[in-house]
Amino acid sequence: MAFSNIPVLNDAGQTAFKARLIGSSVDSTNDFGLWSEGSGSLVLVAREGSQAPGVPSGVNFNLFVGYFAPALNNAGQTAFKASLIGDGVVSTNNEGIWSEGSGSLALVARAGDHAPGTPSDVKFSSFGVDFVLNDAGQIAFEADTSGGSQPGIWATDRNGVLQLIARRGGLLEIAPGDFRTVNFLELDLRITGNSDGRPSWFNNRGQLVFIAGFTDGTSGIFVSNRVAVPEPSSLLLGALANMGLVSLATRRGRRQR
Repeated sequence: MAFSNIPVLNDAGQTAFKARLIGSSVDSTNDFGLWSEGSGSLVLVAREGSQAPGVPSGVNFNLFVGYFAPALNNAGQTAFKASLIGDGVVSTNNEGIWSEGSGSLALVARAGDHAPGTPSDVKFSSFGVDFVLNDAGQIAFEADTSGGSQPGIWATDRNGVLQLIARRGGLLEIAPGDFRTVNFLELDLRITGNSDGRPSWFNNRGQLVFIAGFTDGTSGIFVSNRVAVPEPSSLLLGALANMGLVSLATRRGRRQR
């Protein structure tokens, strides 16, 4: 076994990592895997060449993608991004995101599937480099969609249902009755931690912070409570807009992405 990428460590002292296997039955189609101590002992989470959960039989993991792979939360759950290979896999549906946030390894989103919160003909086309898995097992990520490659931000709620937070070309209500069209969205995908001690744009309550710029030249920093479990003091903030957005600051000035 040869180790790859950067291992992760949660507050319980459990680790998760990606490694390469060697041996007589190992080849380039099955040589990498993901392991975790989240269950209390070291176990294999997923391996290249094995059946991927949530997709048709005969569709297997191909490559595990991302510099920090897998993610690991304080509940011992992992999440990761992977490409696929096998029956019916083409360039438009060959990657996805998986998570143990529901209690067992499950598909969160796959390229080629409908993007929740968008018209029925809009599909995920690709996923951002990194994502965040919080201690409640919720996952948040950035993805591109078909139809002009409109990027957006999605996150799972406490029931594991994927929800749209914001999308370029969509409307955000930044104050009661004040709707603006999103021109760009920005997340710092280099800081994606919770349990690993790195800063995070998605916290353990399910709140998500991002920058949005609008077609009128204004922009701002927003906190979404769309998938958060609010404390009593935050209920009013979460009701400010249909998308559960709280505007921290707005400014004028266009920024290109």
